[in-house]
Parts: sequence; C-alpha cells; structure tokens
Amino acid sequence: MQYVRPARGRTLRARAEVVQAGRRQAVCRCELTVIDEAAAERVCAVAQGTVLPLNGGPDGGGAGQDLSG
Repeated sequence: MQYVRPARGRTLRARAEVVQAGRRQAVCRCELTVIDEAAAERVCAVAQGTVLPLNGGPDGGGAGQDLSG
C-alpha cells in the first residue's frame, strides 16, 4: 500500500479490480479515494498485490504446491 495523501474528507471509497487471473494466482489492484464536501474525488492510497488460493481450486491445487509452473 502506498499512501499518497491524507484521507481528509466526507467519504472514503475503495475500488478494486482483478488485473489478471490464472489457474494458480491472480493480480489485483486497489485505489482509495476521498470525496470532499464539494464532491471532488482525490486519490489518497493505491495498492497492488498477487493472491494465491489457500484451498484447492478445480484441479485440487492450493497451499503447499509448487507454483513455479
């Protein structure tokens, strides 16, 4: 998580998206914005990460498996 500026305003909004999803991992991105009294929206933090399944997917994969391909 990278903090860009203080989250000062009326509403804090998070928008997340899956950038790419495969059988063994997914890359996700999130942007946090703050909305002030004049309805102006400004980015206050951004994050990106890779997630892996803990329990098996359709092929039974999951924790403890070699994910190198």
